[in-house]
Amino acid sequence: MPYTSRTSADTHGMEHTHPEAAILDRPPALPAELVESACQLGRFSSEAFLATDTAGTIVYSNQKTTELFGWSSDDLIGTSIALLMPTRFRRQHEHHVASFASGADSERHIDPPELMAVDRHGREFPAAVALSRVDTDGATMLICTVRDITEQVEKAIELHANEQRLTRVFDAASVALWEEDFTDVASWLDELRDSGVRALREYLNERPALVDHGATLIRVRSVNKAGENLGGVIKGDDGTAGIAKSWITDSVRQALIAQFEAVWDGRLHVEAEMTGGSPGDTRQLILHWDANGRNGDVDLSTVIVSMTDITRRVEAERSLEVAESQLQQAQKLEAIGQLAAGVAHEINTPIQYVGDNARFLKDAFTETLSALRSVVAILSDVSQASEQPNQQITTVRNTLATVDHEFLAEEGPDAFEELLDGVERIATIVSALKKFSHPGRETKTMEDLNSIVADSIAVSRTEWKYHATISTDYGESLPAVACMRTEIGQVVINLIVNAAQELARQSEMGAITIKTYRADAAVVTEVADNGRGVPPEIRDRIFEPFFTTKEVGEGTGQGLALAHRVVVEQHGGSMLVADNDSGGATFAFSLPISPP
Repeated sequence: MPYTSRTSADTHGMEHTHPEAAILDRPPALPAELVESACQLGRFSSEAFLATDTAGTIVYSNQKTTELFGWSSDDLIGTSIALLMPTRFRRQHEHHVASFASGADSERHIDPPELMAVDRHGREFPAAVALSRVDTDGATMLICTVRDITEQVEKAIELHANEQRLTRVFDAASVALWEEDFTDVASWLDELRDSGVRALREYLNERPALVDHGATLIRVRSVNKAGENLGGVIKGDDGTAGIAKSWITDSVRQALIAQFEAVWDGRLHVEAEMTGGSPGDTRQLILHWDANGRNGDVDLSTVIVSMTDITRRVEAERSLEVAESQLQQAQKLEAIGQLAAGVAHEINTPIQYVGDNARFLKDAFTETLSALRSVVAILSDVSQASEQPNQQITTVRNTLATVDHEFLAEEGPDAFEELLDGVERIATIVSALKKFSHPGRETKTMEDLNSIVADSIAVSRTEWKYHATISTDYGESLPAVACMRTEIGQVVINLIVNAAQELARQSEMGAITIKTYRADAAVVTEVADNGRGVPPEIRDRIFEPFFTTKEVGEGTGQGLALAHRVVVEQHGGSMLVADNDSGGATFAFSLPISPP
């Protein structure tokens, strides 16, 4: 192979037919056969390949080195390998070389960010460097391969940026997100299957403690800020995270069972609605459970669980339902009011006739009975005075004898009293119907609460008279309160009807007691019954719209909710429920006293 030899002194002035062979007849610092071995290796290397002595002086470089750095072999041989790296990295490189040359390791890899390389034109690029050491006959040669990893680094930087961007999106998402590992859950479910369990949901529904155990097997790998705010995640001392036991309610258990069923069946997606949140901050949530899967294989190590807070939507839907129900009730009440007004008007006039005539007949009966008694007495005297009474007198006496005037005298007055009492009761009902026949007014007027209660009892009589007796304890000298009479009357009616429906469940006649009194700056009305009372577990929900413990057809769950709304929202009052001494429930509402 023809070539022209040169020494290190004329490195920059000689041309070589084969630059890589030029070092062969140069007085080498290393044995020629050692350098020749480097030449043989370098020719077949797909990467930049350099050989140096332990001081870092280049004794060989291949064609890939020229392509990567722009320096020819003539330029590089005899120079320090530090030429191929930025100045700021040279001291660090010298440390690596010295440490490697004197160490026991025969290979070492140096990757970014530990090292950057620089080409002939000053372009810096990240480089992956591999060092190897060759020892022979007391001489040491260092082999260095260099690879431009700019593309890999750029991809890594891009990947890191994408990960950061996804992390920011993950954290900034308004939806609560969890990254969870269900691997242990799958193993647990396999054990249940092997033990003979077939109907998983039914099996777990009967064993809530087992559901709680399954929840402890879920590993929370990461959670965003919305998820942290929602609560439910507890971190262990070992850095792992799981679902907090205090967060698990019956509703959450049903959502957990739905997720366990997805793992059991090999499904990838689950949607479940539940009630969750931190104590005192309960929310309505929709849970989406999504696992990765392909070709029938499900990866349970990275499951994304998202929870959307739909509390406001649910509240809006309930408010809409309440508004629609109230509108329907208002329309019904308006129709009933119009009917009641018509009925009251039609009944009022004839009942006045009946009352007036009844009073007239009572007075006439009393006078006639008195005259009849006088006639009987006179005839008796005449008959006793005459041995042969007049035939006409005898006829009158016999006729009067056919009339049981003593019976009339005894029963007649009571009959007229009952008649007048019935007429007065009808008149009271008519009066109450008139007051209730007007739709609710926007403005409040000063009203007597005792009068409202009395009218409410009269109007609702048919609802309670077959199931209970009502006793009243009206407070004396109660101040008038500013209220909407019809609405407060409806509140009292709702409470009476609610008590009557509860007492209708009993075999014996129940008792309802209504009491009014003043308490500081408010007037209080209590409606108490001797029924079964309100269980503590539902007491907090008793005033919720559509909540009812009655059988289908007995109630809509609106009566108490509307009563609470009228008292609290429309009148600024308060309403509560409590147990009483008879074991029943006492509903009480207070209305603030407003100055006239």
